Amino acid sequence: MVFPTAVSTSPNAAASNSAPSSQEKLKVIIAACVASAVILLVVIGIGLTIYCKKHKKNLEEATNSQSGDVPPAPADDKIVTVESLQYEWEALKAATISFSNERKIGQGGFGIVYKGTLQNGKEIAVKRLSSGSCQGDKEFKNEVVLVAKLQHRNLVKLEGFCLTPEEKLLVYEFVPNKSLDCFLFDSEKQRQLDWTNRYDIIKGVARGMLYLHEDSPTRIIHRDLKAANILLDREMHPKIADFGMARIIDEQTYCHTSRGWKCWRDGRSMEFMDPTLRDSYSKDEITRCIHLGFLCVQEETMKRPSMSTITLMLNSNFAVAAMSMPQPPAFMYSGNSDQSSTASNTASVPWSTGTSTNDYSNTVL
Repeated sequence: MVFPTAVSTSPNAAASNSAPSSQEKLKVIIAACVASAVILLVVIGIGLTIYCKKHKKNLEEATNSQSGDVPPAPADDKIVTVESLQYEWEALKAATISFSNERKIGQGGFGIVYKGTLQNGKEIAVKRLSSGSCQGDKEFKNEVVLVAKLQHRNLVKLEGFCLTPEEKLLVYEFVPNKSLDCFLFDSEKQRQLDWTNRYDIIKGVARGMLYLHEDSPTRIIHRDLKAANILLDREMHPKIADFGMARIIDEQTYCHTSRGWKCWRDGRSMEFMDPTLRDSYSKDEITRCIHLGFLCVQEETMKRPSMSTITLMLNSNFAVAAMSMPQPPAFMYSGNSDQSSTASNTASVPWSTGTSTNDYSNTVL
């Protein structure tokens, strides 16, 4: 008699044949966890990178909008060296066609300026400095390097220099629309600048001065800020010129006020307004600018506002009534003062009162 083979019905036996071992399960779990962790880290890394870039961009834009700074130059100061800035005399002579009168574009107390075109087609401005500086060659080179490191959209860029036994030359970027005084004091060109343009120029100059006073690597005092030293680019944006000349030439300048200080006291400040602006001006903005100008030339220097305060006031709806009243400017004498003494003193003091004149092209602010 044949009996059927017994079949085991043990649950352990069935599980061993149909399910993976516990070791295999553990391997699967570990692999899944590692993969998930890697994916999570990659996603977090990408997210952080995007956030940091966006945050940095927003921060730079906010900083630039407030101070007007262009992106800073690389931190390695060695990229600006004497060798990198030095031009050959022959190259500048050829660029200016032997410094011909046809290439002359300006003249001031520091020398004559010529337009030049280098062999590669780049346009430059070459300032041929007047003789009289007591600086040695080494000191001159050091000051040129220092000024060349200053970078701001409202400053004329110093490209380099040329030094020979006979003379010294400075090479600047070429700014096509000449200086502000060419527009303000020309009966035809002054109509090209309405009040909106002029107020933008004022704010641009303030940003440039703020950089020189507070944000530049070396604090720079201009000593000769006037309309003739405000150049205008193709978009009529202002660029301050000659901001380092007091250091490069080692020369002191003297500042003069005008008869405006009386008009303000008599409530006739709007007499300063260009008649061509009558259809475009903002009385509040004009009054604010005049008021700030008077605050900047008060005799007590501690009462003069900082450039950061001026920039803030120009870029906000700051009420003139909220400003402090300007005090008399330096060496402003009353009518019963000794006029002979006043006249003898004005030649030797840094701030003096000019005689009645309508020519404000040389008024220093």
